[in-house]
Amino acid sequence: MIRSFVDSGKREVSQMTLLDKHQRPYTVQVITGPQDLPPELVDAYANRFWTGSWRELLCIRGDEGTVLRQFGTIDPTTGQIYDDTAQILALEGIDPSTTPDWPQELWRRANAGSLHLDGQQLVPFWTEDDARRALTEFVGTPYNGRILLLRERETGACAGFSALTVTTSPLARLRFPIYERSDFPATDDPVVGVLLDHAICEPMRGRGLGSRLFDLRLSTLVDLGAEWIVGQTIKTEPAQFDGNYKKRGLREGTVHPTDSNKVLFVTSVDDLVPRCR
Repeated sequence: MIRSFVDSGKREVSQMTLLDKHQRPYTVQVITGPQDLPPELVDAYANRFWTGSWRELLCIRGDEGTVLRQFGTIDPTTGQIYDDTAQILALEGIDPSTTPDWPQELWRRANAGSLHLDGQQLVPFWTEDDARRALTEFVGTPYNGRILLLRERETGACAGFSALTVTTSPLARLRFPIYERSDFPATDDPVVGVLLDHAICEPMRGRGLGSRLFDLRLSTLVDLGAEWIVGQTIKTEPAQFDGNYKKRGLREGTVHPTDSNKVLFVTSVDDLVPRCR
């Protein structure tokens, strides 16, 4: 049974069920190998998880594949569609008010090579091959971890995921290579729980799913023997940065040397704080 930090650790959370803030049920599927990756998770990773604050729906790439410009969906600070993306929608004749899956439609057109802006070709930021490769690394080489896949119980639709692993400090540094060795736990041979990745599909945000899945991920890492927790997030996602990382006692560490929005968190499990409702 997975222990829960919710309500000061006095309640338990089923390994297979989570409830959103409206008490709607979701199932949790544990994926431990590349052969178990479902196509719908790959699709969501490519065009549903990283399209808001990260602005990783579409991009313009240079000759060597360098990202020159990137485009997202909804700006979380304003709740509105990014201006440049709104321009693309207008050029393509897509009305977001009548096309609820407009981000996926833009992604499909870009994937087909038919999307342009100011004479430059727009391509998916994440192709399906890119997404499958990233997910495979989480549950295969090099991390050999697990993915907690969250699905709507009624429809089976992919609602979100958390990827995690329990490993040694060198492999934790492999996930965040830009930081210095001194930024990680200084104890000898620590058992490190690494927060590899975590997201809720953009249309399903605001239901309290992110915090519940985050708590389940932390408790899973503790149950697997982690002594330290290491992860990175961005300040422009306040629900994640403040509502999950800081609220649960994870301590801000080093700021990313080339992107001041990104912060590394390194915390002993003894310092984790129960989430009290």
